[in-house]
Amino acid sequence: EEAARIKAAEDARIKVEEEEASRIKAKEEASRIKAEEEARIKAEEEEAARIKAEEENAVRIKAKEEAVRLKAKEEATIKAEEKEAAKIKAEEESRINLEEEAESDDGMSVFSYRDLQAQCKKYGLKAAGKKTDLQGRLDGYNRSIQQNMDLSDIDESGDEGIAD
Repeated sequence: EEAARIKAAEDARIKVEEEEASRIKAKEEASRIKAEEEARIKAEEEEAARIKAEEENAVRIKAKEEAVRLKAKEEATIKAEEKEAAKIKAEEESRINLEEEAESDDGMSVFSYRDLQAQCKKYGLKAAGKKTDLQGRLDGYNRSIQQNMDLSDIDESGDEGIAD
């Protein structure tokens, strides 16, 4: 009976030790799971922060690109306007020069053939032929410009040019 009691006590001690080991193992497993969960949450937070930073950077880059595009468009518009203004100014200066030359005795004779060709091309006139042909075309162009100006002066003054 003493041996049975010792065996029962030994069995009870072993059972208690096994239960204690099982509780320790369960606590360790719970701690491991908790640590893994905390690590997963931290990794997700870091990934979310990284994505947010990339998105903010992408927005900044897009805004800079748009600003550069708008600036280039504005510069191109300004350049086109300046070019158009220069063209209008050159045409006006050329028209004034042609008028002054037409008023002189022999205004066209001072120009070289190449100069006359350039003037014809500038005004969309045929640029081939003899020097006298080119001078004639430019004289005709100058007269038509002068007539248009005279007509616009009449229109602006309110006169219709018709006598009652």
